[in-house]
Amino acid sequence: MLVMPESYKYWIQKNNKFSISDKAPDWAKKEFEEYQNEVTRERDIKGNYID
Repeated sequence: MLVMPESYKYWIQKNNKFSISDKAPDWAKKEFEEYQNEVTRERDIKGNYID
């Protein structure tokens, strides 16, 4: 299970979708992008990540 990133305090939720505040620092924007890429990775039928 992934740990909630520090940048979470800058996240904005609208219509069940997350984005990051324009006012967030660069480190938070980068962390948000990396986290979103990790949680949206595709998995095969057994749950293994597809690279």
